[in-house]
Amino acid sequence: IHENMMQCPQTSNFVQTSISGLIEEGCIFGNVFISVLEPDTVIERHCGPTNVRHRLHFALQIPSTAAPPAPPNEYKNCPTTTRTAVVTTTNIQPDIPTLTVLDQTITWTEGECFVFDDSLVHSANYPRRRRNTTHHQNDTKHGVSDKNTMENKYEDVRAVLIVDLWHPELSTLERQAIAELYPTLGRRRR
Repeated sequence: IHENMMQCPQTSNFVQTSISGLIEEGCIFGNVFISVLEPDTVIERHCGPTNVRHRLHFALQIPSTAAPPAPPNEYKNCPTTTRTAVVTTTNIQPDIPTLTVLDQTITWTEGECFVFDDSLVHSANYPRRRRNTTHHQNDTKHGVSDKNTMENKYEDVRAVLIVDLWHPELSTLERQAIAELYPTLGRRRR
């Protein structure tokens, strides 16, 4: 874990200092990770294993052709929010990544976050992006390096920091009991 944290020092520092008291620590249901979606990816409808957690999504990298500016997010200070974000977008561009929770479709805005109840049915979709492939075919014919193609590939990636937070209605005693019943791997019960 320490090696991975050193790969992302700013993100690691943010998690440790800004939201550490809210993270579902010591429990197998608590995770912190970076989710990467490439174009033409679908994560089918699914539910989290329990309602003891809420999931925070912090948008690290969103493709440059993402949706027009979203309406103001009333949960900008989302690390301390206890509610599910209600940023719904209409007229979503057909080639941007989206998250659908129940009937609500949400888009990510780079540098912003939202929180939702992971036990609700949700899915993610990142359709194939439309691009002018003639340019890339001509580059290959003329011996131009694939470097630009690789850079464009990474520009198309959607990267989101995902942090599992304790459900806000759980008491400290309930959190301790859950962590004791469902410890992280390698942690023994007392």
